[in-house]
Order: sequence, then structure tokens, then C-alpha cells
Amino acid sequence: MFEPIKTSTYFLVMLVLRDGPRHGYEIAASIKDRSQGYFSISFGSLYPVLHKLEKDSLVEAQWQEAGDVKSKKVYKLTDKGSRQLTAELEQFNAMITAFKGFIGEGV
Repeated sequence: MFEPIKTSTYFLVMLVLRDGPRHGYEIAASIKDRSQGYFSISFGSLYPVLHKLEKDSLVEAQWQEAGDVKSKKVYKLTDKGSRQLTAELEQFNAMITAFKGFIGEGV
């Protein structure tokens, strides 16, 4: 069964990471910016999603130097994650096509 909130969060994170490695703040900002504020994700919600994606081997994380004192964890899609995202994009595009039958092309 389609779970819009949960599914869209994982899907959106993976779509952002398709463009290259990002740390948590960049992922959250990109989701908000690219959706023109329609979607946003709190850090309290983002990190459990990232950890689940990492556990499922869809993303991997590495620590990177971020300045004099700090390091930041940067996430990127794995090959498995890229394949999963491609499959999900195909399903999403099929769903869009089906919805167009109800709402019309011009909407």
C-alpha cells in the first residue's frame, strides 16, 4: 500500500542525493528549495530516514573535514540506491500518467 508521507520522504531524500553527496543540512535545504517550500523535513525526521536508508544499503555515509574543528557526515547513493531510485521513478511516473486520466493534462 502506498504510504504518501513515509514514501515521499525517502523518495525525496534519494532524489536529492541523485545529484551528488550531501550532508544533512544540504539535504533538508534542497528539499525545501526545490519544492518551493511545499515539502520540508525537520532534522529530527531526516536523520532516522538517512539511518534507515544507510541500514538498507541504499546510501552510504562518510565523515568529511568541515573546517578547523568540525567534521560533517556526508551521504551519497550507493549503486543499489541508484537502482532502487530508478525503479521508484518509473512507478512514480506511471502514477502521474494514471492521475492525468482523472485530472486532465492541462492541470
